[in-house]
Order: sequence, then structure tokens, then C-alpha cells
Amino acid sequence: MTLKNEFKAPKEVEERLNIKESTFDMIETPVMPTSTVGHILPPESPKLPGANIQAIHTTNSFPPISTESDQLNTLWKQCKIFLESGLLPEMIKTPAQAFTIASYGKALGIEPIIALKEVYVVKGKPSMSATLMKAFVHKKLPNALFHIKTSNEKECEIEVARDKSLAITPYRFTIEDAVRAGLRGDNWTKYPRAMLRSRCITEVCRAEFSDCFLGSIYDENEIKEIE
Repeated sequence: MTLKNEFKAPKEVEERLNIKESTFDMIETPVMPTSTVGHILPPESPKLPGANIQAIHTTNSFPPISTESDQLNTLWKQCKIFLESGLLPEMIKTPAQAFTIASYGKALGIEPIIALKEVYVVKGKPSMSATLMKAFVHKKLPNALFHIKTSNEKECEIEVARDKSLAITPYRFTIEDAVRAGLRGDNWTKYPRAMLRSRCITEVCRAEFSDCFLGSIYDENEIKEIE
């Protein structure tokens, strides 16, 4: 005898479960928003009055971290290119010399090409133009007072303070000071005002702002006299 596992629901239950297909047609299936890559996005949160809700996009990619070694390699390549251009000062003859000067500029926060054009190193003594020295102090210490009070063919006087709220210290360099120091030459004969101003600025930078230059700094004309 074969037993059949059949079950028949009562008629009332069948009528209740007999839902017509048209009933489902009346129900709208919500369409979930998708991103440009096909992922289903979560439903948008209700915005509160006055709320400024912005979507935050995240990424798994991070910019590469530049190491000190990478920076030095880049600087070395730049120095070789600058030297091959033939536009650097004549005193810079090798990539190693260019790299040394550019490294000093890097320590001061000066771009390599500016350092190679404006910084000179003779007998281990760094030098730069007086104009660059003054500009560099203003950049490093924006609240410092570095005022050229007098500049003529007889003297240069500069008023200085590391902060404008502090007491002012005057510095003065005269043509008599230059004669006593044995400073002579075409530049002193043709451009005494500029030479006096350069010497006075250099003295101020060494006396008041040597920390900005990581030590003593010399004017390019002083370096030539040392030679």
C-alpha cells in the first residue's frame, strides 16, 4: 500500500490565500539608487532644516611619501641639469659644488636655482648679495625692523630691531671705516654708496640675524677681498 503525503487546506484558507496577480501589480517596487560603478547606495537620509549635508568620498589610494633620499636624488639631478645649461656662475664647475651650494640654500629655505645664482662659497665661507640678505631677513622675521635711514657716498646708517616693539639699534658704516679697513678698488671708486650700503647690511645680518643664516654670512664683495 502506498501512502501519499498530501495535505489539502480548508476552502476558507484557500480563498484567503488566493491573492490575485493584479494585487502585486498595484505595489511599486522601490528602485534603489546606484553609483557610477554599479554599487547600491544607501537610502538618502532626511535633511533637517538648515542642515548642510555633504557627501564625503573616500579613496584607498594615498599620495606617495617623499623620503629624504628621494629629495636629495632630485636635488642632485637638478644640479646636474643646471650645470649643463652653462648659465651658472663660473665658480661652479662641478655637480658636487652645485649640490653643496643648493643644499645650503635648501637648509635656509631658498629654492635651488636662486641659491646657485645668489650664494657663493669661498674657502668654506658662504656669501650672498646684500639685497638678498635683507630680503631674506624680512621673509624670516616679518615683524623685524630693518630700515635704511641714511645711504649716500659718505655713510650708510641702518636702524634695526628684531621686533618693531623692541628698542632700535643703529648701525653705521662710513667711507672712513672703509679706508681704515683698506677697502679699495674699482667698485669703491665707482659705486661708493652701494658698497657702503652692502657693508652695513652685512654687518647688521651678522650681528643681529645670524640665526636666520645658520651662522655667519658674508657679502660677495667681502669674499672677493678675502681671495
